[in-house]
Amino acid sequence: MIWSVLFSLIVYIPAGLLALSTLAKSRTLPWYILTSIPFIFALGGALASFIIGSIIGVALAFVYSTGFFVMNTWIPFLWALIHILVVVVGGYSTITAIL
Repeated sequence: MIWSVLFSLIVYIPAGLLALSTLAKSRTLPWYILTSIPFIFALGGALASFIIGSIIGVALAFVYSTGFFVMNTWIPFLWALIHILVVVVGGYSTITAIL
């Protein structure tokens, strides 16, 4: 769960800054709304990753405890990386149309 939140912040903060720079060029929104855009992106991404990371973590713990396996510390890291890569790939409209 922590890895998911960290990876989502790495992705969503630059996306929020890009949205800020794009919307600032048009000068249609007031400055206080423009400055809140990166925070909204970061908060939304962190909240979604917290929820998804918790669900994935519980599912992984259940599978590993059922099979009497020991979970390595790299397993949550890799699942969080897979999660955020799926989010990034899903951001492209052509990929989601194909899938």
